[in-house]
Amino acid sequence: RRQSWDGRWFRDHAVRQADGSLAVVPGDISETCQYYALFFKVATPETHPELWRTLVEAFGPSRLDADKKPTAYPQVAPSNAFIGNYLRLECLSRAGLSERVLAECRGYFAAMAAQTGTLWEFDQSTPSCCHGFASHVAVLLVRDVLGVKKIDPVARTVAFDPPARSPLVFCEVALPTTDGGSLEVGWRRRDDGTVERTVRLPKGWRLASESVSQGKE
Repeated sequence: RRQSWDGRWFRDHAVRQADGSLAVVPGDISETCQYYALFFKVATPETHPELWRTLVEAFGPSRLDADKKPTAYPQVAPSNAFIGNYLRLECLSRAGLSERVLAECRGYFAAMAAQTGTLWEFDQSTPSCCHGFASHVAVLLVRDVLGVKKIDPVARTVAFDPPARSPLVFCEVALPTTDGGSLEVGWRRRDDGTVERTVRLPKGWRLASESVSQGKE
């Protein structure tokens, strides 16, 4: 942190000088470096509130124009799909910003799905257009948008906690289990704003105790 933080941004790397000291490269700042610092807790929203506020409010898919050029903070090189955008989404998830995770998944990946029916390695269609790591988007949607926080196949438990706020009216999924069953989990928002949960689990499975709260099973 002492070496990389310049008072405004984290810097990606330094160059070894003749006297053995390290000097950052002038003007060399990347968006992804900020997410590495946050993901690995070199920085947190509490220790670096201005950086966090700037990243949440001014960065993300809306920062880029149609040619993938940044419209804000042009001195900060933008992230690509792998791995910067995924690190960003994980940092938003850790902060409990499930609505933002949903909106930015759409912003990053909807055009890919519309064009090829797959998710890509980068945000351009020149490299792999059906990339294995892109399946992490499903983890984000199930965990943060649906609210399935953890599946323990050994204890056969599911921790399910729907988000308190969501632009969706309903959300549901069926997930296969290693024992040949299926976890059917979902929620629907009533007109009064309360959430009705639906949970159908194979024999021997149960909801984790910490997730048994309001709702209907």
